[in-house]
Formats: sequence, C-alpha cells, structure tokens
Amino acid sequence: LGQDRGRAGENGLGSGEMLDEKAGLLLRRNPYAPVMMTVTPETLELYAESVKHLYALGFRYIICSMDYSAHWQYGHLPLLKRQYRTLASFYREKSRKEEKFYLSPFAAMISVPSGANWGKNSFPLPRTGRSTPACS
Repeated sequence: LGQDRGRAGENGLGSGEMLDEKAGLLLRRNPYAPVMMTVTPETLELYAESVKHLYALGFRYIICSMDYSAHWQYGHLPLLKRQYRTLASFYREKSRKEEKFYLSPFAAMISVPSGANWGKNSFPLPRTGRSTPACS
C-alpha cells in the first residue's frame, strides 16, 4: 500500500502493518476517527487500493491530499485519471448502498451548501447553464 512506500519504519520496512494494528485500537475508541493520506507520484498507482484498504479497516472519514510539492509530471495524469475513476466507482457503490462514507476528493465537491434549500430558493444548473424542468 501507499503507506509502505511513503512511510518506512526505523528498520527500513513499510509501516502499513503497524498502521493496521493501530487503526483497530483507534477505531474501537473512536469509530468516527478521520484518517489522512497524502498522494505522491511514488504512491499514485496505489491510491484507490489504499483508500479501499482504509475503508476495509473501518475508516469512514478519509481525507486525501495531493503532495503538490512533489515532482509531478504530465505523464502522471493518465494514471491519476484511472485512480479517480476507480475511486468514483467505489464511492458511488458505497453511496448507493447508503453506507455513510466521506471521501474528500468527492464528498467535498458534491455536498449541499449549508443553508441551501434546493428547489425553493436555489437549484443546481448543468454545465451548459440551461435550466431543466424540475421533477416532482
């Protein structure tokens, strides 16, 4: 997993196994504990797999950040796109099952703004800007 590539222990080995052990302890005390992960060019290919692993451990509030100081290249974009598509499918699957799950790359973009009263004083528009009839 990305944890093993990005965070080596004193012995030079990955710290993923230790994370798994500590996650269980943390989630028993605080089942809603958030977890943060940083995506780098070195961990990009493991992005979606790492999110799924954290979910399987029991985390339901996953905050993902890109390391913007890393040496990203245009060649990383196709892989990033594939990882986002995989994550979108995973997020959609969990959402359709009504499993409570916050995944920062998506949840932050599709949440309803505080105080919004959709259909009464505001409504979303498609990218074209043309309004569509409301469904009742």
